[in-house]
Amino acid sequence: MSEHLSQQEAQAFLQLTQKFSRQTIRPVMSAEFSDGDLSKIPKIFEQADAAGLLASSENTYGIWGKDLEQNSGLSLQMLALLAESCAGTATCFHFRGLAENATYLLDTDIEKSALALQESFGLPFAGHLKNPGAYHAVKWETRLTKQDGQWILKGGKSFVYLPPDTKSLLVLAQREDQWVWLNLPLHTQKLLRTEVLPRTGLRACRVEHLHFDQIPLENDTVLSGPKAADTLHNILILNWLGLSAIGLGTARRALASAKDYARQRYQGGSLINEHDAIRGLFAGAETNIQTVDALLNAWNAVTEWTLTQVRQAAMLKWQAMRLLSVAVTDSLQTMGGYGYMEDYGMEKRLRDMTVLKAMAGSPLYLKRLISGLEEDV
Repeated sequence: MSEHLSQQEAQAFLQLTQKFSRQTIRPVMSAEFSDGDLSKIPKIFEQADAAGLLASSENTYGIWGKDLEQNSGLSLQMLALLAESCAGTATCFHFRGLAENATYLLDTDIEKSALALQESFGLPFAGHLKNPGAYHAVKWETRLTKQDGQWILKGGKSFVYLPPDTKSLLVLAQREDQWVWLNLPLHTQKLLRTEVLPRTGLRACRVEHLHFDQIPLENDTVLSGPKAADTLHNILILNWLGLSAIGLGTARRALASAKDYARQRYQGGSLINEHDAIRGLFAGAETNIQTVDALLNAWNAVTEWTLTQVRQAAMLKWQAMRLLSVAVTDSLQTMGGYGYMEDYGMEKRLRDMTVLKAMAGSPLYLKRLISGLEEDV
């Protein structure tokens, strides 16, 4: 069982993260290009690993590391601090941590993995979450079938986020009426990969579509077991919480940038931060940000990952992204037309927030899932 971090130790982690965000990420991601110098992302990842921010079998206190399981709020705060400098870079950290958390839950020692979860029609439906064979209206595309005594993988995955130095994939698939997780090396034969381009936001983290062209599987590839469904529930919850935290950091930085601008810009003979309309926008944005912060704080020490928590996390992600999107938009509006120029960095935050709002379940999907799980929780 992991040891709880003291308040001083947790604060040290946050100070380290904030320093890394401001001194390592921000200078690189505030270069002349609208999304920064993306060629430097692998180097940033190496530095983060050396600093202890990335979870692994050796560093169990990185983001979503197994020894932070009793303090999920610390990972959320770290992601928000990273996102203040670049939401796309924070997304890389987030998905690497999720994969490490999943390997821990599945009791395997593979490292540097990426999660391949989403089908072309989206994430699992309410019926799928309870039993993959229970929802016959939509069949899970990624399936294991037996041919001549060997398991064959077919189907595909959409919008797979691949952090730098990814070596393998954790693939969610359906075998008969059960969930299974697979460990698939990234360069497996008959694994067809297509990079998703062009992209609206979060460009610092590579995204691909995958197609499994009748891939024969070795015996040690399948990681199925009694924890397969629990791992799925856990990953969905942490993913929604983490993306909400990244959105929180993005909105915080957007509001701070807008306030800096308003303290320097004159209109009608006075600074615009003295105008009631601007103050109203700031008040609304800050209220939305503080509301989401309070919602995330409620998940600081969750130790049970059930369908009830899946439903509640879906609610949080839906509501958080709605509020944070308004906060970013209001912050941009205080800058007028300048807010849409690359020079100020605000348009990047708007693009990133647009993607965060849609990824890992659109608002429509989340509402359907919340409604579908109502009778099961």
